[in-house]
Amino acid sequence: MKQRDETLELLRDSLPAATGMADGEMPNRARAVLGMLMERVREVQAIELPPVPEDPNLCPNCDRPNASPKSPYCCDECREAAGLVRQVRAGLDDASILDPERQVAFGQVLWHAVGGGRPLRRHIIPERSKIQTTKREGDRCWNCGEPAVSFDHIGSGCNRSINLRPVCEACSKTKDFGDPELLGRHEAVHSLSDLAMRIASANALRCCDDAATWDWRAFLKRRAASIGFRRRPESPVDA
Repeated sequence: MKQRDETLELLRDSLPAATGMADGEMPNRARAVLGMLMERVREVQAIELPPVPEDPNLCPNCDRPNASPKSPYCCDECREAAGLVRQVRAGLDDASILDPERQVAFGQVLWHAVGGGRPLRRHIIPERSKIQTTKREGDRCWNCGEPAVSFDHIGSGCNRSINLRPVCEACSKTKDFGDPELLGRHEAVHSLSDLAMRIASANALRCCDDAATWDWRAFLKRRAASIGFRRRPESPVDA
């Protein structure tokens, strides 16, 4: 914890202020997003919560029922959020989070995790990809048919045209860093609070929060064993 406290103090001086999310160069705006989360981490450091009991039949990130044999998580968003928690916790422990490039990466992932899309990735979409996407989809929003003014990513943040869709302003899910309307949404407030508590906790609150102990393959094996045990009485062989 001493290393983490020292790293948090260094971050306080190195990260752009939260007010910088809407100004300056895009990388620094992404770093300011991380700064917003770190302020919340400092605020809740003294709060101690019990760990969430592990249940292989639930998503380890959000506790929704999940019986998938391929992924512990119920959706890509939960996978991304859990990964962010693990990586930021590890970055605080070994001080690697002080690297500005890692701060940019964390800020991008965080903004996407709270529902703001990938504004930095959108900012660097190659002109060729824009032309290919517009040619394929037309100059209209792929969702409502209104004139398109920008692009949204689907799936990953890859800037290939296959991963892009033209959108109008109303339908765009990509919001500028620091967008006040987004940050005022209940979902975003809850997500930031949950992430901050999990990152600040001395001990991992969820089984997927610690990079040193999380084993998703073993988790899926426990899920498969649990499902098999419940279904065995219904098996024609056992009948």
